[in-house]
Amino acid sequence: MFGNWFRRKKETGPEAERTAPETAVPEFVKFLGYCLGNALKIGEDYGETLDYTPASIPAVSRILDEYHRRYLHPEEDQGLIHNKVNAFASIFGVYVGETLLRTHPNSGYGWAEKEGFGLVVAKGEGYHIDAIAKAAKQIVNGRENGDEIGSFFAVAEDLMEGRFPPTDPTGS
Repeated sequence: MFGNWFRRKKETGPEAERTAPETAVPEFVKFLGYCLGNALKIGEDYGETLDYTPASIPAVSRILDEYHRRYLHPEEDQGLIHNKVNAFASIFGVYVGETLLRTHPNSGYGWAEKEGFGLVVAKGEGYHIDAIAKAAKQIVNGRENGDEIGSFFAVAEDLMEGRFPPTDPTGS
């Protein structure tokens, strides 16, 4: 999934022989770094402080609200936002996921690539949290249609801390 995001130029010549061999870094780790770096930069550009705390999630929501406004008015940016929904959703979805992980380090959750979903915060084969998809929904649908990253974050925290009640099909 992430193979095209990052490509290293292969060094040749005498410099290549003097370069120490690098430890292979998984593509999704590079992708995470790319997204997190961009989230912090965009946050700065919007005058928002993104510090990986739950208090920063409303700032992310405000940025996504602005992207939604632009999405509804493509004439303002020649429709560029329509071509960048997935990129912005990835950037801010990864930020939200990383904030969840840093806030709940002992939850047993971590980053995983899930078939049919992509990069998610997951715990084994059980629950997974797809913050990237939720960020995309807020950009496209807007909070007025029930897609808001802040409420999503609160439910995800409950899930990670075991406070989210499991569904009981028997109704007991």
